[in-house]
Amino acid sequence: MSDDFKRTRQSSWLDGADACWLESMYDAYLENPDSIEPQWRTQFAALKKNL
Repeated sequence: MSDDFKRTRQSSWLDGADACWLESMYDAYLENPDSIEPQWRTQFAALKKNL
């Protein structure tokens, strides 16, 4: 798990299965941004800018 995601996860309202699912989406984004839907790419790009 990336350090960026760890920091976000610690301050997030998500928990349980949602956090695991979101973590897998973020990992997929980090490996290949084009592998996820454009809306998620936008969200994760904004997240990286704010960390």
